[in-house]
Amino acid sequence: MKKGKVKFYKSIISKIVIAFLIPVSFIVIVGITAYQKAASALVTKYTQSSEQALLMTTNYIDFGLDGVKTTANQYLLDEEIRNYYNGLYQSSSKQGESKIVYDSIKNKLYAEQTTDKFIKNIYILSESAGMHTTGNVSETSLNAKATT
Repeated sequence: MKKGKVKFYKSIISKIVIAFLIPVSFIVIVGITAYQKAASALVTKYTQSSEQALLMTTNYIDFGLDGVKTTANQYLLDEEIRNYYNGLYQSSSKQGESKIVYDSIKNKLYAEQTTDKFIKNIYILSESAGMHTTGNVSETSLNAKATT
């Protein structure tokens, strides 16, 4: 038998290397495919979760604003508040009654502010009867903001 060079693709080492590389390459291909599918699923689930969270937040804010709108309408239709701010209690003969009505309105506003977590402050402004507020705004600072 002649000793000579054996071609690489016919040697035992090349066959072992090829036999090792074929399963490893399939494992790498399966790993890449699994990673891509998992990444795609994660992105999809994250997007769905974010959309659902935003929808729930929107619904919650709508619920709160509907309550605030209802409260505002109640105050607009409240006969005592309308009479006070239309100046019906401004005459000197009704000064005592004016103070009672003012305190009653103030108590209504503070009660609503305390019980409704969507309402931070309530402001009622009028040219003839001044203003009511549950906040810390003075009339001078309010006038300054109105002119700017």
